[in-house]
Amino acid sequence: MRNLLKVEQRRAEDAQRDLSDANTQLRTLETHLVHEKLHVTELKTKCAEAEQALLEAQVQLTRLREDAAVQKRVAEKEASVTEALGQKKRGPGRPPLVRKVETGADEQEPVRWWKD
Repeated sequence: MRNLLKVEQRRAEDAQRDLSDANTQLRTLETHLVHEKLHVTELKTKCAEAEQALLEAQVQLTRLREDAAVQKRVAEKEASVTEALGQKKRGPGRPPLVRKVETGADEQEPVRWWKD
């Protein structure tokens, strides 16, 4: 009878230890789960920020393309008006090169830099 009582006490103690271990493991897993949920929330926030930045960049790109198209149309209109008037639009350029008329009397003798 005593042996049966001791066996049952050991079983109860073992069950208590197993229950305690299971509770500890459960708390550990719950902690990991909360950490992972926080990580997922952070990643979702970063993803939303990246998507917002992408949308803003796409809007800006569309505006820039529209501006470039408008500028191109304006430049084409100016070119067609200039051609219609028969004028060429040129920049100031550089002045023409003035050449001196060479005369044989002004020639100088070459400098002798070597020693004889």
